[in-house]
Amino acid sequence: NEYYRGGKSFNPTDADISPDGVLYVVDGYSPGKYVLTADLESMAYKPFYFGGPVPDGGRTPGRFSTNHGVTYDPEDGTLLVADRERQWVQRLTLGGEFVEGYDTAGGNPCDADLVEWGGDQILVVGCRVGEAGAAPGGVQLLRDGEVVSTLRPKTDLGLEAFQHIHNAVVVVVDGELYWLCYGFNPGCYAVLQ
Repeated sequence: NEYYRGGKSFNPTDADISPDGVLYVVDGYSPGKYVLTADLESMAYKPFYFGGPVPDGGRTPGRFSTNHGVTYDPEDGTLLVADRERQWVQRLTLGGEFVEGYDTAGGNPCDADLVEWGGDQILVVGCRVGEAGAAPGGVQLLRDGEVVSTLRPKTDLGLEAFQHIHNAVVVVVDGELYWLCYGFNPGCYAVLQ
Protein backbone atom coordinates (compact mmCIF):
# COMPACT_ATOMS: atom_id res chain seq x y z
CA ASN A 1 0.00 0.00 0.00
CA GLU A 2 0.99 3.65 -0.09
CA TYR A 3 2.49 3.48 3.42
CA TYR A 4 5.07 0.85 2.45
CA ARG A 5 5.63 2.11 -1.08
CA GLY A 6 6.71 5.37 0.52
CA GLY A 7 9.55 3.52 2.27
CA LYS A 8 7.98 3.67 5.73
CA SER A 9 9.08 1.43 8.60
CA PHE A 10 8.19 -2.30 8.51
CA ASN A 11 8.55 -4.01 11.91
CA PRO A 12 6.52 -7.24 12.04
CA THR A 13 5.83 -8.78 15.42
CA ASP A 14 3.98 -12.02 14.57
CA ALA A 15 2.57 -14.13 11.75
CA ASP A 16 0.24 -17.09 11.24
CA ILE A 17 -0.90 -19.16 8.28
CA SER A 18 -4.44 -20.01 7.16
CA PRO A 19 -5.18 -23.42 5.60
CA ASP A 20 -5.22 -21.91 2.10
CA GLY A 21 -1.53 -20.99 2.47
CA VAL A 22 -1.94 -17.27 3.10
CA LEU A 23 0.48 -15.83 5.63
CA TYR A 24 -0.97 -13.05 7.83
CA VAL A 25 1.68 -10.70 9.21
CA VAL A 26 1.03 -8.06 11.88
CA ASP A 27 3.22 -4.97 11.72
CA GLY A 28 2.84 -3.95 15.35
CA TYR A 29 6.05 -2.01 15.88
CA SER A 30 5.69 0.35 12.94
CA PRO A 31 3.41 3.37 12.53
CA GLY A 32 1.54 1.50 9.75
CA LYS A 33 -0.27 -0.94 12.10
CA TYR A 34 -1.44 -3.15 9.23
CA VAL A 35 -2.21 -6.82 8.82
CA LEU A 36 -0.46 -7.82 5.61
CA THR A 37 -0.95 -10.94 3.54
CA ALA A 38 1.71 -12.95 1.75
CA ASP A 39 1.85 -15.99 -0.49
CA LEU A 40 4.28 -18.62 0.79
CA GLU A 41 4.85 -20.26 -2.59
CA SER A 42 5.90 -17.09 -4.39
CA MET A 43 7.44 -15.59 -1.22
CA ALA A 44 5.76 -12.30 -2.08
CA TYR A 45 3.36 -9.98 -0.32
CA LYS A 46 -0.14 -9.85 -1.75
CA PRO A 47 -1.88 -6.55 -2.48
CA PHE A 48 -4.55 -7.24 0.17
CA TYR A 49 -4.04 -5.75 3.62
CA PHE A 50 -6.26 -4.30 6.34
CA GLY A 51 -6.15 -2.38 9.60
CA GLY A 52 -4.15 0.76 10.10
CA PRO A 53 -3.60 2.95 13.16
CA VAL A 54 -6.33 3.81 15.62
CA PRO A 55 -7.48 7.30 14.60
CA ASP A 56 -8.78 8.55 17.95
CA GLY A 57 -6.67 6.86 20.58
CA GLY A 58 -9.53 4.61 21.74
CA ARG A 59 -10.68 1.20 20.66
CA THR A 60 -11.68 1.23 17.02
CA PRO A 61 -12.79 -2.13 15.62
CA GLY A 62 -10.48 -3.27 12.84
CA ARG A 63 -7.79 -0.66 13.63
CA PHE A 64 -4.80 -1.04 15.92
CA SER A 65 -2.50 0.69 18.37
CA THR A 66 0.07 -2.12 18.60
CA ASN A 67 -1.18 -5.16 16.71
CA HIS A 68 1.40 -7.38 18.38
CA GLY A 69 0.11 -10.92 17.79
CA VAL A 70 -2.03 -12.80 15.25
CA THR A 71 -3.54 -16.28 15.53
CA TYR A 72 -5.66 -18.16 13.01
CA ASP A 73 -8.75 -19.84 14.55
CA PRO A 74 -9.50 -23.03 12.59
CA GLU A 75 -12.87 -23.39 14.32
CA ASP A 76 -14.48 -20.50 12.45
CA GLY A 77 -11.75 -19.34 10.05
CA THR A 78 -11.11 -15.99 11.74
CA LEU A 79 -8.03 -14.19 13.04
CA LEU A 80 -7.36 -13.13 16.62
CA VAL A 81 -5.26 -9.97 16.76
CA ALA A 82 -3.83 -8.87 20.11
CA ASP A 83 -3.88 -5.06 20.28
CA ARG A 84 -1.46 -4.43 23.12
CA GLU A 85 -1.97 -0.78 24.11
CA ARG A 86 -5.75 -0.97 23.69
CA GLN A 87 -5.78 -4.01 26.00
CA TRP A 88 -8.04 -6.19 23.93
CA VAL A 89 -8.01 -9.02 21.42
CA GLN A 90 -10.00 -8.48 18.24
CA ARG A 91 -11.60 -11.33 16.30
CA LEU A 92 -11.61 -10.44 12.59
CA THR A 93 -12.60 -12.20 9.40
CA LEU A 94 -9.86 -13.01 6.91
CA GLY A 95 -11.15 -9.99 5.02
CA GLY A 96 -10.45 -7.72 8.00
CA GLU A 97 -14.04 -7.27 9.19
CA PHE A 98 -14.53 -6.96 12.96
CA VAL A 99 -16.48 -9.83 14.56
CA GLU A 100 -16.01 -9.22 18.31
CA GLY A 101 -13.49 -8.09 20.90
CA TYR A 102 -12.24 -9.48 24.21
CA ASP A 103 -11.20 -7.17 27.04
CA THR A 104 -7.98 -8.20 28.80
CA ALA A 105 -8.47 -6.04 31.89
CA GLY A 106 -5.48 -3.81 31.19
CA GLY A 107 -3.04 -6.66 30.63
CA ASN A 108 -1.30 -5.39 27.44
CA PRO A 109 -1.90 -8.58 25.40
CA CYS A 110 0.97 -9.64 23.16
CA ASP A 111 -0.60 -12.74 21.61
CA ALA A 112 -3.47 -15.18 21.98
CA ASP A 113 -4.03 -18.87 21.40
CA LEU A 114 -7.08 -21.10 21.73
CA VAL A 115 -8.19 -24.68 22.11
CA GLU A 116 -11.40 -26.66 22.66
CA TRP A 117 -11.42 -28.21 26.14
CA GLY A 118 -14.28 -29.64 28.15
CA GLY A 119 -16.81 -28.47 25.57
CA ASP A 120 -15.64 -24.85 25.79
CA GLN A 121 -13.35 -22.74 23.67
CA ILE A 122 -10.49 -21.63 25.88
CA LEU A 123 -8.56 -18.51 24.90
CA VAL A 124 -5.15 -17.97 26.49
CA VAL A 125 -3.56 -14.52 26.27
CA GLY A 126 0.04 -13.68 27.11
CA CYS A 127 0.15 -10.20 28.67
CA ARG A 128 3.27 -8.06 28.92
CA VAL A 129 2.19 -6.46 32.19
CA GLY A 130 -0.41 -7.11 34.85
CA GLU A 131 -3.82 -5.53 35.13
CA ALA A 132 -3.94 -1.73 35.04
CA GLY A 133 -0.31 -1.60 33.91
CA ALA A 134 1.14 -3.15 37.05
CA ALA A 135 4.12 -5.44 36.47
CA PRO A 136 4.77 -8.34 36.26
CA GLY A 137 2.94 -9.77 33.27
CA GLY A 138 0.72 -12.79 33.26
CA VAL A 139 -1.20 -15.33 31.31
CA GLN A 140 -4.96 -14.84 31.15
CA LEU A 141 -7.46 -17.59 30.50
CA LEU A 142 -10.71 -16.48 28.89
CA ARG A 143 -13.85 -18.61 28.67
CA ASP A 144 -16.79 -17.32 26.64
CA GLY A 145 -14.87 -14.10 26.04
CA GLU A 146 -14.41 -13.26 29.74
CA VAL A 147 -11.21 -13.41 31.80
CA VAL A 148 -11.76 -16.20 34.35
CA SER A 149 -8.21 -16.69 35.57
CA THR A 150 -4.86 -14.92 35.53
CA LEU A 151 -1.56 -16.55 36.37
CA ARG A 152 1.52 -14.41 37.01
CA PRO A 153 4.47 -16.83 36.82
CA LYS A 154 6.82 -14.41 38.61
CA THR A 155 4.66 -13.68 41.64
CA ASP A 156 2.40 -16.75 41.75
CA LEU A 157 5.11 -19.37 41.10
CA GLY A 158 8.30 -17.55 42.06
CA LEU A 159 9.75 -17.69 38.53
CA GLU A 160 11.89 -14.54 38.75
CA ALA A 161 12.74 -14.29 35.03
CA PHE A 162 9.08 -13.90 34.01
CA GLN A 163 8.71 -10.12 34.32
CA HIS A 164 7.04 -9.65 30.91
CA ILE A 165 5.00 -12.35 29.16
CA HIS A 166 5.14 -12.01 25.39
CA ASN A 167 3.45 -15.18 24.24
CA ALA A 168 1.35 -18.03 25.53
CA VAL A 169 -0.04 -21.08 23.80
CA VAL A 170 -2.39 -23.73 25.05
CA VAL A 171 -2.56 -27.44 24.22
CA VAL A 172 -4.54 -30.40 25.48
CA VAL A 173 -2.59 -33.62 26.11
CA ASP A 174 -4.47 -36.70 27.36
CA GLY A 175 -7.36 -34.49 28.48
CA GLU A 176 -5.13 -32.17 30.52
CA LEU A 177 -4.76 -28.45 29.72
CA TYR A 178 -1.19 -27.13 29.41
CA TRP A 179 -0.08 -23.51 29.04
CA LEU A 180 3.28 -22.72 27.49
CA CYS A 181 4.42 -19.18 28.15
CA TYR A 182 7.40 -17.13 27.04
CA GLY A 183 9.00 -14.56 29.30
CA PHE A 184 10.57 -11.73 27.32
CA ASN A 185 13.97 -10.32 28.29
CA PRO A 186 15.95 -12.26 29.40
CA GLY A 187 14.01 -14.93 27.50
CA CYS A 188 12.63 -18.02 29.17
CA TYR A 189 9.89 -20.61 28.72
CA ALA A 190 7.63 -22.42 31.17
CA VAL A 191 5.19 -25.29 30.71
CA LEU A 192 2.29 -25.13 33.15
CA GLN A 193 -0.37 -27.78 33.79
